[in-house]
Amino acid sequence: RLSEAAHDFGGLYVGESAAWSFSVTNTGQQVLDVSDVTVEGAYFATDFGGAFSLQQNESATLNVTFAPEDGGVFEGTITLASNDPDGDMTVSLAGEGVWFPVAVLDPDAVEFGEVALGDSAEVEIALRNDGRAPLRAGRWPTIPA
Repeated sequence: RLSEAAHDFGGLYVGESAAWSFSVTNTGQQVLDVSDVTVEGAYFATDFGGAFSLQQNESATLNVTFAPEDGGVFEGTITLASNDPDGDMTVSLAGEGVWFPVAVLDPDAVEFGEVALGDSAEVEIALRNDGRAPLRAGRWPTIPA
């Protein structure tokens, strides 16, 4: 028996990762031999370290990570191959890779030079988005003279 049949990691920024754990419990009368754990689907992985056996009422925990390297919605499946007479056990996975904005000021440094007391100087600064998601900018503060 699996503790959960599905998990949604929700949205993660591209380049980040999230972990989730689930357990498999032997609720049968015989030893449960798990021979393989496979993961299908982009950006999902598990820490499966090899075949294992569970005695009656014994449990094991498996860790799953989602680490999107691209934007979009991703789905996957973990399959546990075993000697269970009901067949392989599966866990459905979902997650979304979310791009983020990257605010860049150009130029990144400003030199006003020498400005006499009571005078003012202006410098134009451009804001651009080097990211892959919309950048929303509110009002820019002005510094009073």
